[in-house]
Amino acid sequence: MRKILLFTIFHLLFANLNASGYPGDYLYTFGATTRGLNLGGAGVASVNDSGSFYWNPALISGNIYRECVFFYSPIIEGTVFQSFSFNWPICFRNVIGLSWVSLKTEDAEWVDSFGVGNRGTFSNSRDAFFITLGRRLSRNIDWGINLKIVNEKFFTWQDSGFGLDIGSVFFPEGKFSFGFMIQNILQPSLKFAPNALPDTYPLNLRVGFIWRQKQFSFSFDYLFFDLFPDEKVYTDKIKPKGTYFTGVKIRPLSVFSIFLGYNEREYSAGFLFSLGDFDFGYNWAVSNWGDNHRFSLGIRFGALPSLKEKVLKEKEKELKVYERYLENKEKDIIAKEKRQEEIKRIFIKERLKAAKRYLKNHEYSLSKREVRSVLRVDPENKEAQKILRGIKKGILKADLKYAIALQYYKNGEYKKSIKYLKKAIRMNPEDIRSKYLLNLCYSRIFLKKGQYKEARKYAIEAFKLKSESEEPVGIIKGIDEILKGRK
Repeated sequence: MRKILLFTIFHLLFANLNASGYPGDYLYTFGATTRGLNLGGAGVASVNDSGSFYWNPALISGNIYRECVFFYSPIIEGTVFQSFSFNWPICFRNVIGLSWVSLKTEDAEWVDSFGVGNRGTFSNSRDAFFITLGRRLSRNIDWGINLKIVNEKFFTWQDSGFGLDIGSVFFPEGKFSFGFMIQNILQPSLKFAPNALPDTYPLNLRVGFIWRQKQFSFSFDYLFFDLFPDEKVYTDKIKPKGTYFTGVKIRPLSVFSIFLGYNEREYSAGFLFSLGDFDFGYNWAVSNWGDNHRFSLGIRFGALPSLKEKVLKEKEKELKVYERYLENKEKDIIAKEKRQEEIKRIFIKERLKAAKRYLKNHEYSLSKREVRSVLRVDPENKEAQKILRGIKKGILKADLKYAIALQYYKNGEYKKSIKYLKKAIRMNPEDIRSKYLLNLCYSRIFLKKGQYKEARKYAIEAFKLKSESEEPVGIIKGIDEILKGRK
């Protein structure tokens, strides 16, 4: 591994995380506000104050207030981590921020690689300055960048470098939000001695999500370290490392929230108290190197007057877009209904026309079929009901003529029966009974005249119409016996 010339308190700070030994590790696995640290450091989709630049620069775009956050964390042996961040909204979901992060140790004992001390004391400081921009990309996506200057001072050695981070957050309509940040796309590189290898900050990827309920949320981040390691810097084979962060938030009151968090370095718990334009946060962490108490204070200066107007205008604009959508949808529905009504009108018109034609021709079953198709579409259609009454009236008249014809047939007055049967068939051509009885009448008349072949022909036609009837069968058998006797 990288040759370590001095052993300082900074190696203890991150000793339990995979980040240990990476240049700039204080910018990856700690935090700049108690909101994120209370969640175990899972802040890439969760933190929503000006300190969110530390986890994801895109998150500051959700801040509609001018806000500054002070963060202070005494660690051990005179080591202090602190930060200050400030956000200034330009317009809705368009925010810039300025931030400073510092990790400093005063009066640390000088020891060599063998642990031999008594060489005096020294100071060590690491500082990073950020310019952050968070902007809206689309309705449900924001993006952001961090431009940063890092400076490290170790005893008499000092160097600075420049870096760039990018991030994005996706918040669909629902309970989940997702975020990512790529750290050190532009990698700061610091060199502390003329012949020493430079300390180049690694390219990292942080991804995560938050799941929200009414008074509860769960956050999870995963940090992939050193995606493309430079093997020239190391003496053994390097594999990409990663670590995770997770935490929960419970909000029993609108002004008070409690947190539980965990990562590979520590367990943590804390609270956030919000009152008006002030937030006070506390985080208590327990790790192998002892307890740690962290504090943050957030102050909001209120939304800019112009920003309030822009927020309202943006809301009004979205409302108008939605109203236009509803209007267009309503127009489409009305147009569709009109088309359907026109189709219905044409359908009814054609069916009624056909029904009248069939009724005129005494084709009652076909007329009835057309009327029923109209009534299925328009049960209250008066014209269809009128035609239906006409059909029933026509059938009733035909039935009356048939009844008279049947009585004449039973009395043996076949010619009179035929007269009424023809009228019945003309009134209702589909009446099988009338056609059957008409064939029997002709059969009886020809039978009386001794014209047996004609009589037999009409009897067979009657049988075809009503095969279950015995009368035509009897006539046919009788004629067959007569014809057989003649032979």
